[in-house]
Amino acid sequence: MKHTLLLALALLGGAAQADNLITNGSFEGTVPLIENHGDVNSMGLTGGSTYMPGWTVTGSEIAWIGSGNPYALAASAGDRFIDLTGWVNNNGNPAGVVQTIQTVAGQHYTLSFDLGNSTNYNYGNTIALTAQVGNTSQVFTNTDITSTNSWQHFSMNFVASGNSTDVSFTGKSAIYYIGVDNVSVVTAVPEPETYGMLLAGLGLLGFAARRKQVKKLG
Repeated sequence: MKHTLLLALALLGGAAQADNLITNGSFEGTVPLIENHGDVNSMGLTGGSTYMPGWTVTGSEIAWIGSGNPYALAASAGDRFIDLTGWVNNNGNPAGVVQTIQTVAGQHYTLSFDLGNSTNYNYGNTIALTAQVGNTSQVFTNTDITSTNSWQHFSMNFVASGNSTDVSFTGKSAIYYIGVDNVSVVTAVPEPETYGMLLAGLGLLGFAARRKQVKKLG
């Protein structure tokens, strides 16, 4: 019984302190100090590029933007973030990024990220992207259309189907800007009712163990 309780507590504690499985979730890294579209702190990355640590660019082009940029935009985490529309509108075809992470088949996980909008570049319109993890996908929309630098936090749950899982973000709708930052994937933390059921089960095990001990003594 003691060992069962210790194991349960260890599992609960591990879920609460899960590590981020994403590499470079805040899109940090070194950008060459070269003139690039008028901004020495940012650059464009075309489809297939792996220059940004941890990520591969998909589609046409994204913008990798650093602090000190002239666009009145700031990261939600760290110093850098990405814009899925690239340096131009990409003819209405936003690009994306993808990363493969190590998972456990059947395990529940939570993907979280920040989605950025700006009245300077989307003129009061909502923006959207598609987040996909393995075979699970969902469209997310930033509804804050009043700020020059708005970030909204989103999350989605998924169950891994194999030992590796692709995590991707693809721009869906915008005029000139779809920001992404602060990406994480962690083992899903059980809901409160799950904790309750686990504790109740442990209580029943303890009760049964005590009855068994009493019978032995009798």
